[in-house]
Amino acid sequence: MDLYTWATKTDCDGLPIDIKFFGEKFRGSWGSLRVSRRALDEKLSTDFNPVQSHLKDEYLEPGQIVEVDIEMAPTARMYHKGEKLRFELAGHDIVPEWQRMNVDTTVQDNGNGKHVIHMGGNFESYLQIPVMPPKYRHKDIIIR
Repeated sequence: MDLYTWATKTDCDGLPIDIKFFGEKFRGSWGSLRVSRRALDEKLSTDFNPVQSHLKDEYLEPGQIVEVDIEMAPTARMYHKGEKLRFELAGHDIVPEWQRMNVDTTVQDNGNGKHVIHMGGNFESYLQIPVMPPKYRHKDIIIR
């Protein structure tokens, strides 16, 4: 099972807010995880940054439910009143090709099984993000 995440910034109408990153459009932070490689590296992982060890495969059995932590590419965005953070989770690549930065997501060995993502209720799900208090307020920064 492969999982893909994408956290994007939107305006008050839900439309994405792009920024330029090395001259290219950038919409937000993404991550991916092959669930059979979910084991964390205890030395490299932190509370805010899970890092998979990739030392062994732990294939899912039919009906098995496992907890996973998905590392996401770091990014920093400033949010103003009315702007939103949209989080997407899917079993297929959801990040546009222009934003992948040459990461190959085409290698898959999922077979033809049915995958179920359990979240909410008895299955705690969350997006953990560090929030830093603003140094400046809206309209304090003037770009010339």
